[in-house]
Amino acid sequence: GPFPLPIIGNLFQLELKNVPKSFTRESFLIMDLPGRRSGGFP
Repeated sequence: GPFPLPIIGNLFQLELKNVPKSFTRESFLIMDLPGRRSGGFP
């Protein structure tokens, strides 16, 4: 993609800590649509 996914993944993971888990799971699924794993998500 046009963005540095590993960096975005790290920033995104930090953001997730301030969001309800139900929302974080949805957001992660959206981020994972391209089939990429950029963090220690379940």
